[in-house]
Amino acid sequence: TPNALYYNHKPLVIGTEAIAEEYSYMNRPEYSLLLTPLAVEMVSTDLAFEIGQCAGSYSGKYVLVWQKNAEEVWQVLFDSNI
Repeated sequence: TPNALYYNHKPLVIGTEAIAEEYSYMNRPEYSLLLTPLAVEMVSTDLAFEIGQCAGSYSGKYVLVWQKNAEEVWQVLFDSNI
């Protein structure tokens, strides 16, 4: 989402442009990441959260909050690695 939030044990990153810069390391050919959802729950008709395990270039747990936009497309509103 345009107002997305990213938190990874550093200061909170706000907005898609800043998040794209923070995630730029994912563009490296050697980077890999597999997300395995452990729980996905609807909060409302247009909001859901996902908790899962990640593996690949690093491992750990993650939390995603998804929001459906006006075009009915699910987008990430909040992303955090724990």
